[in-house]
Amino acid sequence: MKSSCIKNCGDGLKLASEDCDDFNTISGDGCSDQCQVENGYVCIPSGNGWDICSFAPTVAIEYI
Repeated sequence: MKSSCIKNCGDGLKLASEDCDDFNTISGDGCSDQCQVENGYVCIPSGNGWDICSFAPTVAIEYI
C-alpha cells in the first residue's frame, strides 16, 4: 500500500511552499488563509512546527 503526505495550509507544519503556517486558516492574524505573511507582520517559528506572527510596522526616519 502506498501513502503520501498532503500539504494543507493551516495544519501547523510549515512547508517550503508556505511563507508561514500559524496552525489556522484565518486571515488578518499575520498569516493569511493561503499561508502568506500579511503586510505589516513578521512570523517566526514557535519551536512546535507552526509560526507565531506579530504586527511589526515599519518606521520611517526622516533626517532634516
